[in-house]
Amino acid sequence: MRDCAGRFSAGDPSALPVNSPVVAGGRVHAGSPLPTGTAIVTRRATLRHGRASVTLACPAGLRVADLLAPHKQDVTAAYAGATEPNASTRTRVLLLGSPDASASGRVGWVARRDTCRRVAAVH
Repeated sequence: MRDCAGRFSAGDPSALPVNSPVVAGGRVHAGSPLPTGTAIVTRRATLRHGRASVTLACPAGLRVADLLAPHKQDVTAAYAGATEPNASTRTRVLLLGSPDASASGRVGWVARRDTCRRVAAVH
């Protein structure tokens, strides 16, 4: 898996569309500025035989926020291991598709200073 990690901070254009109660107004459109105290962390992932795993760390001072549904219909995302809302500064996301699936996309989540939810998205 190629490591194409990206970090987008408050004020930066959002790398992904976010529909989540952890952001002001519940939504940030791709390309819109991220709200204060928010960041998006992304990495490219490739499913091999229907599986992939990605581990990313939050920027300093932020915690994992809210889990979003994948945008690829045949892929699901879930946290693997012990992710503790509002405490975890890194997490591992497990991606699952059909056993013969080989797809790639960007995995990401929203990190916040003051939240107790997690976020990940697959696009």
